[in-house]
Amino acid sequence: MTKSAELLAVQEHFDITGRGLVLLPDFDVPRGWRNRAESVLVITPDGKTQEFAARFELIHFNIRDANVEANRRWPVSVSLPSATKSAVPIGSRLFCGSELKAAITSGSNA
Repeated sequence: MTKSAELLAVQEHFDITGRGLVLLPDFDVPRGWRNRAESVLVITPDGKTQEFAARFELIHFNIRDANVEANRRWPVSVSLPSATKSAVPIGSRLFCGSELKAAITSGSNA
């Protein structure tokens, strides 16, 4: 699969035990969404490139504020199980196949 479609620029990231490095932004859940795993290409701000296995999954964030909408509580997140924050710094760009980008952004304003 060619990874020519830019999916996101990393605005924030955090480690979740059992999930790996979770990247933000995340995405609204597209109609008919099914979790998937695919490889992605990461280009860091200094131009280094590395390929990672990635998971694209519906995830629940336990947000206690009752005013937060459901799409913020249940987004599709991107996680890199084997990545570290130093390997994927803020500002890195994540590339995937065009089919995946179309599927994941069909429910988002991305």
